Amino acid sequence: MEQRSLHNIDRYCLVWFDTEISLDRNIRMQAHLRSILNDLFVFKDLGHLEGKVQKLKEQKIFFIFNGSADKHLINRIHRRAQVAAIYVYCKRPHWDEHLRPIFPKLKSITNDFGSLWKNLKNDVHAYEKVDNARIISSITQTSNEFSEYQDNLIRLWASYYNREPSYEEKELLLKTLSEYFYTNESMHNVLKEFKDTIGPTTAINWYTRESLISRLVNHAFRTSDWNLIEKLRYFIGCLYMQLTLEHSLFVKRYHENPFITLYRGQLMNRLDFDRLIKFSSRILFLTSFISASFQEHVAMNFINACEPSYNEMRLLFKIIINTDLKGTQLYADITHLSTYVHEEEVLIMSGATFIVTDILLNTQRKVPIVLMELCPNQQEYDFKGDNGDSFQVTPELFDPAENRSQSRISQS
Repeated sequence: MEQRSLHNIDRYCLVWFDTEISLDRNIRMQAHLRSILNDLFVFKDLGHLEGKVQKLKEQKIFFIFNGSADKHLINRIHRRAQVAAIYVYCKRPHWDEHLRPIFPKLKSITNDFGSLWKNLKNDVHAYEKVDNARIISSITQTSNEFSEYQDNLIRLWASYYNREPSYEEKELLLKTLSEYFYTNESMHNVLKEFKDTIGPTTAINWYTRESLISRLVNHAFRTSDWNLIEKLRYFIGCLYMQLTLEHSLFVKRYHENPFITLYRGQLMNRLDFDRLIKFSSRILFLTSFISASFQEHVAMNFINACEPSYNEMRLLFKIIINTDLKGTQLYADITHLSTYVHEEEVLIMSGATFIVTDILLNTQRKVPIVLMELCPNQQEYDFKGDNGDSFQVTPELFDPAENRSQSRISQS
């Protein structure tokens, strides 16, 4: 079936280990959990479980164990870099409560399924805010690394940004989503409403409301899945159109005082961060659509809810935007359109270019602060690397995608 070709493309998945997994009650709970994460794998056999985990190297995994799990099993799973969070669902609510300080990824131990579902939903939402975009740095890329990206983006630019989305594109989007969520009963009614209401005036609300759909879009940009991007182009085009309108209204609000400050929590690979701090000036391209809050505490709450693996670290991006600056990616305050009004968010179009102006390392604060400014997509920057060589970086972004981040670096 064609639906299989779209399987396992979510950034996040859920693995459930339970010796009673086949009971009718547990099957009903599985269906409810798939309203949060489409990719759900269930196991009764420990060997099969660990074999599957080894294969899921590109996904962040959320684990549910029943009360039969012991300290040794939790420890083996906890050490894996791709594991985001662990939950124990058992009849004894205080089962091995002393393990929680030992294993930071062990988020909850409960006998209440409603509590389990809520904790999982909140944790996945937090990860979506800090881990949805791949970061491409001018420090690590080569001059031709993104040449293929550039060719694809020029073609895609004409596909959905120079004209209004078409009926045929909408039908392709709905067909793609129906195939992807074919076995997910919790999404069937959602897709019916989506079919009736999606358009250039509702896209942002749908983006914030239904994470299973927005994650699909961001995964396509994150992994350069051009085939999937084309299938989703109606939704992406509607987002672009609504963001264009909201952007024009937003910048008018800051005519007299054009500078705004936003905050975003971010998980970053430690090796990439070490490279980043070696340079006095750097350019970052963030893939996918990203959001940042007017409130620092909102960003900190998200990043503190995500436990880094041994190869990751927490960062706080402090983003300055000059609303008078032309040629940047689109951005707008979406608070009035969002399902999560309290987050006070600005949505930034995928493929945004930022220049890092400073990195503040404060041992008392524990989370490094990366000071950065949104900059135009086509502009040359002259830098010196840690070896003393000078180089130029020219971002050439043609449309949203990390990949639009085609940047040329020439040694001089």
